[in-house]
Amino acid sequence: MNDQAVYRQVEPGVVDVTANLQYRQETAKGTGFVIDAANGLVLTNNHVINEATSVTVTLVTSGKSYPARILGYDAADDVALLQVRGAALAAVRIGDSSLVDIGMPVLAIGNEAGQGGAPTV
Repeated sequence: MNDQAVYRQVEPGVVDVTANLQYRQETAKGTGFVIDAANGLVLTNNHVINEATSVTVTLVTSGKSYPARILGYDAADDVALLQVRGAALAAVRIGDSSLVDIGMPVLAIGNEAGQGGAPTV
């Protein structure tokens, strides 16, 4: 499968994450991936939502934004779990890490430099 085919398969589950930060007039931006559409679960990075007073998730495919709730995070592993309600979401298909081996090609798909919109591959 080529890079564009992988991107087309993953894109419906990619979201932009924007966090308003505590006590500052600043925002942090990053990428998230819908991992459970039925329950509105989005996986993102802890460094994006760390010290956030509010979080918004924007669907890359439609541009629609929804408030998100932080369900949990792990600062050491830099992951965070968000929940979005009221959005029609599509989950990315999670692979089997036991099938990955050293030297296999990978793709990074994300919101480079917090720019939002169509992610870079």
